[in-house]
Parts: sequence; C-alpha cells; structure tokens
Amino acid sequence: MTRGLILVAVLLGATFMAHFFMADPGYVLLHFRGYAVELSVPGLLLFAVLAYLGVRLLLRLLQAPVDLGRATGRYRNNQARKKLKLGLVEAAEGNHKRAERLLAESAHKSDTPVLNYLGAARAAQEQGAIERRDNWLMMAYESDDKAARAVLLTQAQLQASEGDDERALATLRRLEEQSPGHPQALALLASIYERLGDWDNLRELLPQLRKRKAMTADEVDELAERTWSRLLEHNSSSGDSSAVERHWQAVPKALRKSGGLFKEYVAALNRSGEQMKAEQALRKAIRKRYDAELVDLYSQLETVDATTLLANVEGWLRTRPSEPALLLAAGRLSLRAGDHDKARGYLADAIKVDPSPGAYQVYGALLTETGDADEAAIAFRKGLALATGRVESTLPAVVVSDNEEDEETTVPDNGASA
Repeated sequence: MTRGLILVAVLLGATFMAHFFMADPGYVLLHFRGYAVELSVPGLLLFAVLAYLGVRLLLRLLQAPVDLGRATGRYRNNQARKKLKLGLVEAAEGNHKRAERLLAESAHKSDTPVLNYLGAARAAQEQGAIERRDNWLMMAYESDDKAARAVLLTQAQLQASEGDDERALATLRRLEEQSPGHPQALALLASIYERLGDWDNLRELLPQLRKRKAMTADEVDELAERTWSRLLEHNSSSGDSSAVERHWQAVPKALRKSGGLFKEYVAALNRSGEQMKAEQALRKAIRKRYDAELVDLYSQLETVDATTLLANVEGWLRTRPSEPALLLAAGRLSLRAGDHDKARGYLADAIKVDPSPGAYQVYGALLTETGDADEAAIAFRKGLALATGRVESTLPAVVVSDNEEDEETTVPDNGASA
C-alpha cells in the first residue's frame, strides 16, 4: 500500500516536471579550466542522478568484501552456537563423547569459546579422560582473560568431584589470590575441608562463609555445629580435657545454646574423664530447662557416685512424678546403687507410662542381676520388638524348662505381648 502511494506520487511529480520543462528546458553552462559544457536543466538533473547512482554503486563494490566477511562471520557464529547448543544437549543426555567433539569443534568459531572449552572439559571428565579435561581447561583459561575466575572455579569443582582434593585445594588457593572471598569458592573449600575432616581450617573458614554469604545462614549454623562437635569429639577421644574446655569456650554464644552441641560437650567431658564437670554442667542445664536426653546422659555418668545422682533425679521427680525419662533414670541409678526393690518400682512405672526399648533393656538387666533369667529374656524380647518395630511373634521364642512353663511372668506388659 505504501509503495503504491509512493509510485503514484512519483508519476504525478514526473508528469508535472515534464510539462514544466517542455515549456522551457532551460540552459546551463559549466566552464572549468578552459572547458565548457552546455546542458539543459533536465540533462543536468539526469547527470546528477546518474553520478549519484554511480558513486553509490562504487561504494557498494568497495564495501562488498567487508560485508562478505561479516556475513561469513555471522554464519560461522550461528553454526558455532548451534553446535554449542547441541553439545550441551548431548552432555545433558549423557552422550559425553559426542558432546565433547561438538563443543571442541565449534570452539574456535564461537564468539564465546570459553563456554565450549568448559563444556568439553566436563564431558571429558565424565569419560575419565583427565588429561584431555586439563587440556580443555588450559585452552579455556587462555581463550579469555576475563573468564579466569570461572575457569579456575570449574577446574576446582571438577577436581573435587573426581576426589582429587589436594589439587582442588591448590586451584582454590590460586583463585583466592585472584579473587579473594569468592562465595562459590569458599563454599567448595568448606565442603572439601569437611570431607577431609580438617575441622581446624573449617572452623577458621566459618566467619568468611557467613560474611560472604557463601551459604545460607541456616546452612552455616548447621556446618558450624558439626564442626565444633567434631572438634570436641576429637579432643575428648585423645583424652585432652583442657582442649575440650578451651574449644567449648571458643564456641560462639549463639551456638552454645544449641541442645545438640551442648550434649556433645557433655559427652566430650565424659569421655575425657571429666565426669564431675559433666555432672555439674548437666545438673545446671536440667534445672534451667528440662530435657529428657540430658536426663538420660546424667543417669549414665558411670564414675560419679550413683547415690548422689539418684538423689538429684528423685528431687526432679517430685515436680515431674510421671516423667518417663526421670523414672527410667531413677531405675537405672537405683540398680547401680544396688537397691533392686526401688529399681524394680521405678522401672515398672517407667514402662507403664512409656514402654521403651531402653526401659525394657534396663529392666532385663535388673532381672538378670536378681537371677530371673527367663523373665529377663522376655524383657529383652519386648525391648527388641519395640526397637525394631517388628511383631514380637516373629522373634525367636524363649525356651524354658518343663517345670517352668506354667509360671506366670512378672514382666510389665504395656502392649508388647510376651
């Protein structure tokens, strides 16, 4: 529609001009350096148009090689992008050999060769071709100076995933020199330290992880708790109680409130021979905030006088008379103190309130100690059934002598039938 209107306008204009020039074509004289050229006005206009078209044609001819080169470059780039896309798809589908070939072939034609080389490196590693992987990584590094961080990070990730932690650490150190505090590098470094069990270095890395937001706050908290737990465990295993206390004092205050970490601290004191300190810490914590797991730990402080521990547990029972953890703890400590009647009463109450594998285990130990072997076997069977979640009828039956078959068992029964 637009072209039609333009054509009509041109024809109308040409008609008007023809009529105008037919009436008087005009006269133009050009004189230059002794030469004179005589033209009519229409002739001059025609000459000007032809000259303009000639100049345009000449410029196009001169520009043609450049345009051809650009077109060729665009074609190559399009083909390279297609091969990059196809190579990535092949890699995603697990065709790593074909993916590596496609990515490598199109790298020198691509406007982003570093992506091709990194993809080829990953594909080579999937095939176990470590030497080829390193070659592609080197070419990626040399292809684009601005992508050095991405290349080093990819190299460290590939080395770590291959289990080559020492080389991965060396690569991460190079990356740290070029780009201090890189979040992804810090996260990878933390995972390597944790896998190697390098808890001291991991502890020093924790503030950086939080500051650089290399991980979420919850992930850093969980990692910190695992780190301090392993440090406490390691020191207690070596019997270094002073190191246990030193590490506990170094734990950030916010983490010290963690119930799991506090339990690890108490367990570390217990293992390192500082059971009196463990008893004091547990007693203070239980008085401040009741916790069934802490009560269980308290009742298993073997080198502390059982009578003293029992007195404290019975004191807590006065305010929580039906608490199963306290009843079980009292039963366990009464057994250690040699008071079988009191132990039997506490354990029976514990099983009545909350039948648990632990309660049946201690009850079985009491019955064994008092010489009731058959009843002890029944108690152990009940505890095992609860612990495994299996129907007790699938457990081996207890063999008894003929004269004992009709005897009535005294093992408390709260749902786990003998």
